[in-house]
Amino acid sequence: MSLQTNLTWAKVFGVLIIIVYLAMSFAFQSNLGEYKVKNPIIELEFANSQDQVLHLLGDNNGGINTNLVKALIVSNRIDFLFAVVYSLFLVFFFAAVKVATEKKIYLVAIFLAFVAMVFDILENTQILSILGKVEGSQSFERHISLMHIFTWVKWLSLTIALAIAAWFGISQRRGLPLIIGLIALIPLLLALPAMFYHSLTTIFALAVILGIIAIIILVFAGLKKLLT
Repeated sequence: MSLQTNLTWAKVFGVLIIIVYLAMSFAFQSNLGEYKVKNPIIELEFANSQDQVLHLLGDNNGGINTNLVKALIVSNRIDFLFAVVYSLFLVFFFAAVKVATEKKIYLVAIFLAFVAMVFDILENTQILSILGKVEGSQSFERHISLMHIFTWVKWLSLTIALAIAAWFGISQRRGLPLIIGLIALIPLLLALPAMFYHSLTTIFALAVILGIIAIIILVFAGLKKLLT
């Protein structure tokens, strides 16, 4: 595809990221209203034991917060679409940069975007299985083990892809691209500590999300000028 075509599709999927994210947030809130943790979806993704999941989904009476479970199921189903949308945004962003620069490193980033999408979908299937078994008081340790692997493959793929985007931004050595490049580099700095300290996983995930948002801003605020 041409540079202009890739940029156009990157903008389309950049807008869709915002729309689908807002839809996912609205669906979550409308099915719940209030919850006791700040980022239950992210915390669930990084849970590494059955006890952690039960604690996360528990209510004040020692049972399961059925409203929270329902809200997570609904939002997680929308997350299947979200996985496709953010991955295709990254694909078209990196494809545009590849066309303009002719550097093969961006093909690696495109591959990683697809890997992230596949493993996000696999992760979501495990989350739905976990949520389906929680209320039935069934064991779901096997699903947690698989989810843990899928989750980290997804987030690390996005982290490396963002590091490649960061290299592009920082190499401009000025203005907005430099700032966005530095923002996109943050997840790489947090990835290893987050793997060893569970308390950092939410911060790490939010840094990845911030990095993607930064790239969306770049696409709409001057990427074409940089590449032509």
